[in-house]
Amino acid sequence: MKNIVVIITVLVFSLTNSMAQSLNWNTEEQNVNGQVYFSLGYNFGLTTQLGFAYKCMSQKPILLFSDISVPQGNEFNDFKFRAGMQMAVWNRNNVRTFVQYVGAINKYESNLVRQLGLSHNLALSMGIYKSRWSVAFNVGYEHTFLNKLGHSDVLRHVYPGITDAWFFNTAGYWHYGLEASKKVGQKVELYMRMGATNARGIDVDAIVPAYLQIGGACILN
Repeated sequence: MKNIVVIITVLVFSLTNSMAQSLNWNTEEQNVNGQVYFSLGYNFGLTTQLGFAYKCMSQKPILLFSDISVPQGNEFNDFKFRAGMQMAVWNRNNVRTFVQYVGAINKYESNLVRQLGLSHNLALSMGIYKSRWSVAFNVGYEHTFLNKLGHSDVLRHVYPGITDAWFFNTAGYWHYGLEASKKVGQKVELYMRMGATNARGIDVDAIVPAYLQIGGACILN
């Protein structure tokens, strides 16, 4: 029974993950240095995300970004902080392929358990990237490889033998779908991402195994 409780709490924690960010950076003819972005969406639950991205100019442009996301209606007990990079690996005319790697810190807390986890995400995007719009296919894998569980007195009263511990390789899922962006004016870019998720191992698929993210970005020159 104790093992079942641990598995359930780890699975609940994995539901707070947000999808990887992907913006249209095919704007070399414009002096674009960075973006502040904001989004609302559904990914195992309703989430809000705020972040900043900076484009490093080199032989192959590299996008560095970080953001924080929280479930809607939450008093900041749960959050996910991410930092990562996106790099163009193939380009022919307006067809481009990007690879993205993200590391994240996840926190979840309820009246039964406190959890702190580390995860990473590797994703690949390929599509048409114009200076004012883009559409692409995205596929990636998110893996929570370390979780620290701290149990409350309420849970200890029901299961006296339960202990706080670190757990490895606790969760993971594939995500794949479409993403699109449209530039409005000179400073604003709107984007949307939608697709499906597929759980791995002891994870179970969500009741609605899909994600949707709608947001906007303010371009900084």
